[in-house]
Amino acid sequence: MRAVVSAVFCVLFATGIWAIPLPFEINRDPFQPFAAISPTANSSGGGSPSLVAMPMLKLTGVVWDAQDPYAVIVYKGVRRIVTRGDRMDAWQILTISPKDVTLKGPSRIEILKIGQEIKL
Repeated sequence: MRAVVSAVFCVLFATGIWAIPLPFEINRDPFQPFAAISPTANSSGGGSPSLVAMPMLKLTGVVWDAQDPYAVIVYKGVRRIVTRGDRMDAWQILTISPKDVTLKGPSRIEILKIGQEIKL
């Protein structure tokens, strides 16, 4: 009897009879950071909003040495170990101090403290 009941449950779950329908569809990868909504023009010329990824940059640590310091930065979800002069797309590491890192971007300079996260 136990085998019959187990078989019935397996068939019901496999066919989706007991599946709970969701009122929405999940399209986002849960392992990727959230994106910001930004209005852009679609092909018909209207201004409907669409998702545009906003790159995030976070300083998670500094390995301090006066001659050769390193910084641990998370950029676009990837942890990187960088030193002075290294580039991440259009951003360049200018200086590394024990508590912060100075970055030069295409239009601005950012001073990033340990634990701070910024949108680029």
